[in-house]
Amino acid sequence: MNSNTLNNHIEYFFYYQDKNYATVLEVDYVKKIVKKIVDYPPIECANMQFISIDTANVLLIGFHKSFFIVVEMKHSSNYIDDKTKRKFEFFDKMNKKVQDPSYYKIIEEEYKLFDVFAEKRKKYDDIVEKHNESIKKIDLTLFAEDIKKYFPDENMPEQERVKWIAEVMKNGDINGFNEFMKKLKSNKEYFESNEISKEIEPAFYELLKAFVDLQNHFSKEYELYNEKYKNKIDEYADKGLFLYCLNTPDLPLDDDEVLIDDIYDYYLSDNAMYLEATFDTYTDNICMSEINKREADDLIASFNLLNEGKYWASLRNLYALIDHHHKLCSDIFNGYYEEKRKFKNGKQRSKYIEELFEMSKIQYYEKVWDKINEAIEEINTGKGKRFVSRNAIVHGDYEKLEINPNAHDVVNIFLLYVTMRQIIDSLANFENIIKEFNIYAEGYVLGLNK
Repeated sequence: MNSNTLNNHIEYFFYYQDKNYATVLEVDYVKKIVKKIVDYPPIECANMQFISIDTANVLLIGFHKSFFIVVEMKHSSNYIDDKTKRKFEFFDKMNKKVQDPSYYKIIEEEYKLFDVFAEKRKKYDDIVEKHNESIKKIDLTLFAEDIKKYFPDENMPEQERVKWIAEVMKNGDINGFNEFMKKLKSNKEYFESNEISKEIEPAFYELLKAFVDLQNHFSKEYELYNEKYKNKIDEYADKGLFLYCLNTPDLPLDDDEVLIDDIYDYYLSDNAMYLEATFDTYTDNICMSEINKREADDLIASFNLLNEGKYWASLRNLYALIDHHHKLCSDIFNGYYEEKRKFKNGKQRSKYIEELFEMSKIQYYEKVWDKINEAIEEINTGKGKRFVSRNAIVHGDYEKLEINPNAHDVVNIFLLYVTMRQIIDSLANFENIIKEFNIYAEGYVLGLNK
């Protein structure tokens, strides 16, 4: 931003939308509003900064992520077609809601809490990784016999292993464990590793607090939904459009004039910028694992294919991602309370995942997961009218003219994927918190957390 912009608080950009007209972006940095004004005569843009369409897209995405409200406008009162008029009216209704100070404050608080949680999660993970690396430096062959004696078989369910080790520690004077620990503590590498381990517990409790604060805020946000809005979300899901991934009721779904096609037009406008915003948390993390980076690459590729009109290829990637995460969800707590289960098919996985919701008491997610399972079954079997058959896409049934995916089909699967990811990530966080809490709880009982 130049000094002139800082003084005036407003900056103007323009790009050519066609040979006769330009589109202007009027950016108000104080009110955090971007007016996107179409059909602007280029002759009136002489004092504005020229940018390419690609640059404009990048700018709009950046502003959207920074909580700028994008207002769609037309330069003149000339005739506009019904579709464009509906688009302007839709954005107007949505922006009026989002610009309400009390509503915006709740949305802003969510992002702040999520940033805190992400920061605490990274801090905790970094310390655990540092500790794990320090353990690798210990020559465990020096203690091989003691390890066999005092530590259980790795096939034992994780919760039972924690209890086993706790029992061994509790009777350390009797079974010789305390003597073993004295020998272990005399090892330089173990001593250094043990010093690092003292950082883990306070980092964990900071993470636990951030997790609880975020979950409590999500519950507060859910109270913003009125019954009409909830019913509309269910109705749209029954048509294939999953909007459960939205934490706040930003879209004007409870407006009787808004139709499902208006929602699709919203997600596909500006090169599907608003659709991209629903999954950017899964592609922006520079600290993610190699597995997650590969998945992010597939997600970005699917999005680019959507904008290129290559719907078959986009769906092929997305279906693979959905199948991958359905399997990942069935790993949560699997092998913790009992011997690890093996699943022969998706139905067995689904039954196990239902048990997870009963255990975690996340009733809202349990209801949504039922709808996700129905959607996945419909996708995999090809029975139903909401989704394009996975088999047709994967095996290339190009000659079946009735299988002709469009942009709406891809939006459906993107939002299904994002909804699924949110639920699985929430359960995975719940799993990590429970596991770590149980470990530290045992430690306190035994007086080991010193």
